[in-house]
Amino acid sequence: MILFKRILSQLHRYVVWALVSALICGFVFFRVTDAKKEKKITIYARVPSVSCEELSLELEKNKPEGIKLINVHHFSYDLFGMDVFESGDVFIISKSDAELYRANLCEIAGRGENDLIIDGKVCGWLFYDAESRSCPASSYFDFTFYEGDGYANEDYYICFNKDSVHIGDINGSADDAAIQTAEHLLSLK
Repeated sequence: MILFKRILSQLHRYVVWALVSALICGFVFFRVTDAKKEKKITIYARVPSVSCEELSLELEKNKPEGIKLINVHHFSYDLFGMDVFESGDVFIISKSDAELYRANLCEIAGRGENDLIIDGKVCGWLFYDAESRSCPASSYFDFTFYEGDGYANEDYYICFNKDSVHIGDINGSADDAAIQTAEHLLSLK
C-alpha cells in the first residue's frame, strides 16, 4: 500500500515525462521520414474530399528523377503552422480560389481551351469539370458535397506555386518535377 501511495504521489512527474518523450519521438519521426524541399513535391488540394495517402503512394510509383517523396494534403493540413503557399508546389483549387490566391500562382503553358485564364494569362489546367462531373484520378477525389445540392458546381484546376523549386524554366528552378507530377496526376484514371 505504501508503494502504491508513493507512485500516485509522483504521478504528475510520470505524466510530464511521458508527454515530453512523446513530443521528442514525434519530432524525430517527422525529421527521419521527411525530405528536404528540393527532394519532395507537395500537392495541396482544396477539394471536398481527397484520399491523400493513397494518392501519394500512387504518384510515388512514377516519381520524377531526383525526387524522394511526394506528399498530398488537403488545404486544411496545417502542421505546426506551416504555410500552404510556403511549402506547396502544386495546388488543386477552384476557379474562385485561384482568383483569390492569384498572387501565389505562376503563369504556365496552356494545355487547351479549358485552361484557367486570369488577367489574360494561363494559371491552371482543368482538373474537375463541374458540367460533366468528371476528373482524372476520380478514385482518389470526391467532388460531392454532403450538404446542399450534391456536386461541386465549380471547375477545379491544377495550379503551381510561383515560388516552387520544381517548376523549371517558369521561375528558373533546377527541375520541373512539379509539372511532371501534375501531368502524371492528369493521366490517372
